Amino acid sequence: MDKYLFFSILASIIYIFWAIPYVYHSFKNDVVPHPFTWGVWFILISINFYWVLVSEVWIIPLIPISIRLFFILLWTALGIYFIRKIKISFFDYFCLFLALMCIFIFYIFWLSDAILATIFVDMLVVAPTIKKIYLNPYSEDLLVWITTMFTQVFLFLSIQNHTFDNSSFWIYMFFENLFVAIFIFFRRRFIKLPVWK
Repeated sequence: MDKYLFFSILASIIYIFWAIPYVYHSFKNDVVPHPFTWGVWFILISINFYWVLVSEVWIIPLIPISIRLFFILLWTALGIYFIRKIKISFFDYFCLFLALMCIFIFYIFWLSDAILATIFVDMLVVAPTIKKIYLNPYSEDLLVWITTMFTQVFLFLSIQNHTFDNSSFWIYMFFENLFVAIFIFFRRRFIKLPVWK
């Protein structure tokens, strides 16, 4: 088997492995996806889908990215459905507004292919989820963030022609998931029991 296809399949399997339980835990109210974060992530991953599409001679890396887009869209819908369970504050709306405005400005000025701009927007939209984890570290699944780190690694390895545009976002996502996983782990040491209602 081609090694790029192998890494692509591995990334897809790992992603599905944690994605389905995340949906299950969402319906059980164990975790609550933040609709602002996941919604803008859908836009950002779609942009990166395009970068990989135009830079790759084949579509193997698009397999795990397509699976990820499907589940991100699903979690956005779940986040909207369960939004009443999240303490949405001015900070959340402010981050969402800034992120959407940045995406709009980047598009107007033809900066849609600027990877650093995409990473900046991602930092804005992950902030509400960080705040949610700070208030209740049990509102996110630690295993999800850990396994996502590995999907980023295998997705990166499935790309045959690495460029700054089609690779750097996935490297950044690896470290972002690592940071969030560490944050959840240590935050839970201060809050021992679930308090989410």
